[in-house]
Amino acid sequence: MKNLRLVAPLYAAFLLVLLTACSTTPPVSSIAPKAVEKVNCTPPAESDRPVLLWSTPGFSAPESVVYDRRTKEYYVSNVVGSAGEKDGKGWISKLDSRGKMKALKWADGSRATGMDLKRNLDAPKGLGLRDGILWVTDIDSVSAFQTKTGKKTVEIKIPDAKFLNDLTFGEKGEVLVSDMLAGRIYSIKKSPSFEIFHEGRDIENPNGLTVASGTLLIAGWGNDIRKDFSTPVPGRVLSMNLETKAVTPWSTLPMGNLDGIEFDGPDVAIVSDWMAGKVYSLKKGGKCTLLLEGFHGSADLTFIPETRTLVIPVMNEDRVVAYRLP
Repeated sequence: MKNLRLVAPLYAAFLLVLLTACSTTPPVSSIAPKAVEKVNCTPPAESDRPVLLWSTPGFSAPESVVYDRRTKEYYVSNVVGSAGEKDGKGWISKLDSRGKMKALKWADGSRATGMDLKRNLDAPKGLGLRDGILWVTDIDSVSAFQTKTGKKTVEIKIPDAKFLNDLTFGEKGEVLVSDMLAGRIYSIKKSPSFEIFHEGRDIENPNGLTVASGTLLIAGWGNDIRKDFSTPVPGRVLSMNLETKAVTPWSTLPMGNLDGIEFDGPDVAIVSDWMAGKVYSLKKGGKCTLLLEGFHGSADLTFIPETRTLVIPVMNEDRVVAYRLP
């Protein structure tokens, strides 16, 4: 999700100093990355390939998409500027069920239920929808919006957060939020309080989150994130027991710099690899199918099991696409 185009403003100074300091180019052998064995993902049979339903352009770095089953509409977060800069440029878009734009700037935080809440979004990313309330992560805060009005009703600041990313809902009503750069997952049980739900290298810098039947699935970006958001070893799909917080990998081998994740039944995860521009179906135990490829920044997707519809924000192409899965 964190493309070079978006993160360049954050790290331009670092790169300039680095390049200036290097008067000579090191030999290729000293800078070539080591090969890492990864999960083997094979393409589906021709008859099982996803079918494109629609492709909608006009966004500005779309990062996450969520579906409202009651209204049959989609909400899409737009980072707009830098993914980590507090510039007040972000917004949320709304689409109809066929991908037609209903409101490019449906909400941006400037309309709120209280004067103290009126603050523009900076770089909104993960979205979650529950009981007519759209929850949104934004660098170091989590906000809630009324879907009927587009007004902000809640803003929760998390001072120690570094890069809040995706969110999902626990089975006890809590909001679970990933912080990719801090390697944490926060829990919000009652606004404005929050706590660290889990942190450590075992969750591999968590990006995407989704919950079902007492299990939290985590799309790991990978540990030891570099300045360009690459990692020495790619991340994996991880499974956490919500009661014990025990973490188990769905596949032993690393997979990619993972972003969006959804369940497709109890034993299958659909997950996007942001850096590689691919989307996979991963069965528990490691059997992997390459569903789609060729994207520039396949971000926080959503999946609608009833219609087998997979919707993907393509961040570096400023569009959102939908496919029908077999």
